[in-house]
Amino acid sequence: MENSVGSYSDFQGLANLRVKAQKDEVAAAKEVGQQFEAFFIHEMLKSMRAATNSIKSDMWDSSATETYDQMFDEELAASMAKGQGIGITQWLVSQLEDRGGSKQLNKGTGLTEYLQSSQKQ
Repeated sequence: MENSVGSYSDFQGLANLRVKAQKDEVAAAKEVGQQFEAFFIHEMLKSMRAATNSIKSDMWDSSATETYDQMFDEELAASMAKGQGIGITQWLVSQLEDRGGSKQLNKGTGLTEYLQSSQKQ
């Protein structure tokens, strides 16, 4: 699936996404979900890098390395979101498809799975 929006400052892409949402809400929700998931994963990776700065060697410390790390994290996050992701896209689409809340959540997810597995032990 080709994304309509390249970045949050791509106003033409946002307009295209708005038109796409009027035609097919689910496809637009998948795209928005993937973009949000990529942003969320990128922020997690950025936080993990910041948490490990204290143990980072000064030997490789430069602005070029920081730029490379940031670009790598952005591409990794986008790649992860386009693949299986961490479930945000799937959740967003399922919420859109089930507006009345009549469907039950998938059994074996989240807290239910944890409680069942802890009771078996």
